[in-house]
Amino acid sequence: MIRVPTTFVIGAGASAELDFPTGPGLLRDISELLQFGSQFDHVNGSSAALDIGLAYARLTGQSRINPSDPFYDAAARVRSAADIARSIDNVIDQNDDDPLVEMVGKLAIAYRLLTAEAESKLSEAPEQPGIFDLQNLRDTWLLPLGQMLTTDIRKSRVESIFDQLTIITFNYDRSIEAYLPTLLVAAYGLDHADAVAISQRVRIFHPYGQVGRLSWDLGVDGGIPYGWVARDRLELIAPQLRTFTEQLADGDELTAMRNAVQQAEHLVFLGFGFHRQNMRLLAPDMDAQSTKIIGSLYREPGPARETIVEELRRLTRPLGATMAIVPTLPGMTCTDLLTQYFLPLTSG
Repeated sequence: MIRVPTTFVIGAGASAELDFPTGPGLLRDISELLQFGSQFDHVNGSSAALDIGLAYARLTGQSRINPSDPFYDAAARVRSAADIARSIDNVIDQNDDDPLVEMVGKLAIAYRLLTAEAESKLSEAPEQPGIFDLQNLRDTWLLPLGQMLTTDIRKSRVESIFDQLTIITFNYDRSIEAYLPTLLVAAYGLDHADAVAISQRVRIFHPYGQVGRLSWDLGVDGGIPYGWVARDRLELIAPQLRTFTEQLADGDELTAMRNAVQQAEHLVFLGFGFHRQNMRLLAPDMDAQSTKIIGSLYREPGPARETIVEELRRLTRPLGATMAIVPTLPGMTCTDLLTQYFLPLTSG
């Protein structure tokens, strides 16, 4: 049971435990996706490039792409920049003179993330649509998170299970939203529809957008089931994605997200990179109320720790007060952190 206001900040390292690509891996994958043959046909035995090209054509009102279309130049520029950049966000930012680079990049992000959902450890149980096989999640952070949420919560109180929880995920995938109904079905025997209704009460922010709404949370894309590679809707999904240089457009949403950081007694970072632009996006307008700050720093080099501590000081004490809370930043995986810090994070 999560007893006090708790905000989880989720980064790429957390999704990596579910077999999603991290920044460098995503960039490599996108570079490979954007290999176009001379006949604009299947590449390396897949139709990925064709799917992305057709989505671009629909987005620009064309029935097909002319061989001289600047789309190909934009794709080539993405592939060239990928040889030196750290992430696809950097590629798009560095090529801000060409809006087609952004369009092509986001179409490729949408395609790769949808295929990553389909290939992830969060796979549907046989003959149970919308229900996922929890056995595949035993070495992921979703399992200890589920244990934190359900321990000491009886079924008679299940509607309040998410009252103290806020999640801010900087990832494009919908794994958390897809997982929570299955958690409630497994733990309490709820009907899937009831589990979905309760799960929708969780405050989940995607400051950089997501690859469509799930089928029970209809959006402009009509709802896209988890694990379905919606090749015919890429042009509807791509505009929903933001990169780190783009501001969160919804002022109310940004304020609510920062309030969740400011009001959290427990602030937990999982697989988060602590990049300055993301920390500034989170920063509230007043000192945070945190009594515990815990973050996983798996394989993080030693020199980065001092910088991260300073970023956390700015985040929780933006008015310049001396930081009273020393963050706990063990070199653990997300799974190990939630397992070993179960009691501190479920205490009052």
